[in-house]
Amino acid sequence: MNGVYWLRVEEAVPGGVLVANLPETGKAALDAVQAVVEADLVHPLLRARDVGRWCAAPTYSILMVQDPEKRRGYDEDWLKTHHPKKAVYT
Repeated sequence: MNGVYWLRVEEAVPGGVLVANLPETGKAALDAVQAVVEADLVHPLLRARDVGRWCAAPTYSILMVQDPEKRRGYDEDWLKTHHPKKAVYT
């Protein structure tokens, strides 16, 4: 489901960042979606094609909804409380 979690950051907005998913990546057919999400959940995505000799330049970002200490996904109720942004479909 790369097309869900891999993102293109469109712009910074109050309270987060406007992102668009990449529905053309991955095997499953997905709808194109734009959403405002909390900036602390969005991180640079470094793919092999973004790496060259002595340089690395991420093209896209990734939505990380995983607890880095427990190394497992955040509980849905915790996400609803601490990261309540809703998707805006286009």
